[in-house]
Amino acid sequence: MSLACHGAIRAGKTLSQEEMRELVTQLEGSEAPNSCPHGRPTMIHMSAEILARQFGRR
Repeated sequence: MSLACHGAIRAGKTLSQEEMRELVTQLEGSEAPNSCPHGRPTMIHMSAEILARQFGRR
């Protein structure tokens, strides 16, 4: 758990397309892809309706 935190990508860091793809690939291959070792979510579900509302389309 400690190693995961120290190697984490920090907020504001710019990633290349390839780095982003690799990160998602690793996340999908993990045993618990929905949260970090501390229990924080790594992804959320947003319906199309909620997404449209956030962009002022509804």
